[in-house]
Formats: sequence, C-alpha cells, structure tokens
Amino acid sequence: MNDYNLKDPEYSEPDMNSVLLVLENDIEKRSNVNCTLLNDTLKNIWNKLTYPEQKALEFIINNNGATREEISNIIGRSKTTAVTLLNRLIEKKLIIWTGTTKNDAYGKYVIKNN
Repeated sequence: MNDYNLKDPEYSEPDMNSVLLVLENDIEKRSNVNCTLLNDTLKNIWNKLTYPEQKALEFIINNNGATREEISNIIGRSKTTAVTLLNRLIEKKLIIWTGTTKNDAYGKYVIKNN
C-alpha cells in the first residue's frame, strides 16, 4: 500500500457475522507528483485532466522533460496519439516544446513556468 501512497487497510468486526474493511482512496495522494513542484496553473487544472495527460505530466515533471517517444511509451499509445496529447497540454499552457524546430532531436517537452 505504501508503494501507492495509501494508508494500510483498516479491518473491524462490527458484529459476529461480518467484517468491515475500509480502504482509503485519495487520487491526489496516489499521484507520484509532489504538489510543491506544481505551478499554480497545474494545481488548478490537475483534476480536470485525463489519466493519460496526468501520466504524461508526472513523467515530464519527474524527469525534467520528455520526448514524444518517452510519452508514447508511458501512456502505451502510438507516437501520433502522444503528439496529439502533448499538443493538448501545450494548448492548455501546461507544457512547452524546447526544440528549435518541430523535428529537433534534442528538443523536449517541459513544464511551462508561470
């Protein structure tokens, strides 16, 4: 449970015929992104993002940038789908492309500063 940033389950026996199991499930706590690293724009929009968008942003934050190929692998989709997702994040003003051209081999997608 600690690997997923969750508390251990709580068991109790309210009566002799049943067991009560309580599992805490807080999606914000399960995120691998340290909230102190998020800029204000990201904090405000995080819960409105799709799961693949969140996974892409987590990777970009934790690795100080990412390529289309890396994002493609992280979300388990084609490079074309990854580019579409990354373009949506650019439109939402969450990330920027650091390359000098569209096909710059040294370019990465990074978190946009406020």
